[in-house]
Amino acid sequence: MISVHECSEGSPCISAMAAQWFSTRLLLWLAIGARVAASAVVAGKRQPWVSGRVDKLEAGSVAAKLAGSRQRAVAGLLRSRSAGARASAVEMQVQQLVMQTQSKKAVLEEMSSQATSQSTKAALSSASAVKLFKGMKASSKTMDAEAGLLAEAAVEHLFDASFDNLQGWRESVLKDPASEAKIAVAKAEEPYKKAQAAFKERIQEYVEEAQSLAEQSNEAIARAGTIARGANQKQQQGDVIGASQDMELARATMQEGQGYAQSAKTLQASAEGMQRQTTLYATALGQAAAKASYDTNPVSLPAMEVDPNLAYTPPPVV
Repeated sequence: MISVHECSEGSPCISAMAAQWFSTRLLLWLAIGARVAASAVVAGKRQPWVSGRVDKLEAGSVAAKLAGSRQRAVAGLLRSRSAGARASAVEMQVQQLVMQTQSKKAVLEEMSSQATSQSTKAALSSASAVKLFKGMKASSKTMDAEAGLLAEAAVEHLFDASFDNLQGWRESVLKDPASEAKIAVAKAEEPYKKAQAAFKERIQEYVEEAQSLAEQSNEAIARAGTIARGANQKQQQGDVIGASQDMELARATMQEGQGYAQSAKTLQASAEGMQRQTTLYATALGQAAAKASYDTNPVSLPAMEVDPNLAYTPPPVV
């Protein structure tokens, strides 16, 4: 028998060399056995030997038979291989058809799922559209008024946005150097005016204090004269001790009055000297104002005829 086994590719195959060797050996042994049997029969029957030519013809016939058997075996092997190859091809085609069927099935299932989802969404959209239509139909009576209000609000928002967008342009272009110079001059003059007012207030305090001291001096001098006259009277009456005490008191009061007078003169002199220095404050104030005006408006532009903050915009609503 010829051995059949599975190749590594999964299709049936036969080892050609092993089959040829096995068939040749088998036929050779059959021929030898046949000749031995024939010889035994001939020997037993005492028949004459066949000639060499006959043996040669018989051997050739056996060889031809053996060759034919071998060719038939090879042809059968080839047919089996061809059948195996066709079976493998058919199997591959079947597998491809299975894979295509599965792929088409998955595509169809996906399309079915998408169709179901789209159908659900379409139903929801249809319901929403019907609901919106009913709502719009119900609110159609007030829609014109609402549209007017929305348009008005949109225009206001547009103007507000335009105003905000032009803020940088207004700050860089719409300037009034003359007005800004006035503001800068006022700021520059403010500290000098405060110092000048404080200086004048101090002068007035000195003058008032000098007047008060002068009055006190006059009162002390007058009181000293009265005491001195009293001392003279006591001297004439013989009260020497009383007269001496009154004279001492009169001199002390006179010195006090003179001290008041000296302080009054000193304060008056200080006030007069400070009064003469007030012009320095006025000069410094004028210089600061001129510098601030030049720094803000160096070319001395005149004031604008209109307010730049309102020239291109309506007046604010009060």
